[in-house]
Amino acid sequence: MMELLKIEEFAQTKAGGTPSTTVSEYWKNGNIPWLNSGALNQGVVKSTSKFITKLGLEESSTKLMPPDTILIALTGATTGVIGYLTFEACANQSVVGILPSKRHFPNIIIYILGLDYY
Repeated sequence: MMELLKIEEFAQTKAGGTPSTTVSEYWKNGNIPWLNSGALNQGVVKSTSKFITKLGLEESSTKLMPPDTILIALTGATTGVIGYLTFEACANQSVVGILPSKRHFPNIIIYILGLDYY
């Protein structure tokens, strides 16, 4: 018999955030990958063109998400788009991540949520 659980019962979630774009120290020469919700259109997210600095990470609400995180776009034109993160990265506030846990298989959750990349 299959047991239905809420995501919060088997995995952690993290919401993204955006460091202020008016503070150059948050962006200039950054090396921490940062995604906007449009990156989820890749399906399997393998790259990004934007990076923030360690200071940008520390002084904003964005959070690092590990590889194997399932990403869901929350707002805007990409609402409901699902992606699979293949590298450690941060995301903006329009993205929530379902972090990997020992109790789930990302490909099964992605299938249930409707992404057909597996």
